[in-house]
Amino acid sequence: MSEKPNPCNLKLVLLFDPQDESCSICNHNLTAEDASQKLDDLGDEGVLAFTLDQPSHHAADNPDDCTACRAELAWLLAQSAGNPRALKRALASLPSDSTIP
Repeated sequence: MSEKPNPCNLKLVLLFDPQDESCSICNHNLTAEDASQKLDDLGDEGVLAFTLDQPSHHAADNPDDCTACRAELAWLLAQSAGNPRALKRALASLPSDSTIP
């Protein structure tokens, strides 16, 4: 059985839609290298994306069905209290590997 990556280094990739100022889940359980590559690929396509650190491995295979991913996204949105300017401030406070301007 192969070992899972170190949970401290796992990343969640979220997409940001500037038109309606919403976020959605793209990928989870990525290594830092894989997440960086995903951000590069999305950026090349003109898609705004950013990463969040995952505190642990998420059990769900599909990030769309992952309750842990939804909890991470809910936390981010709670930090912004539904206010687009606060959301942008929360995004700006993320690590520099994010691709949100």
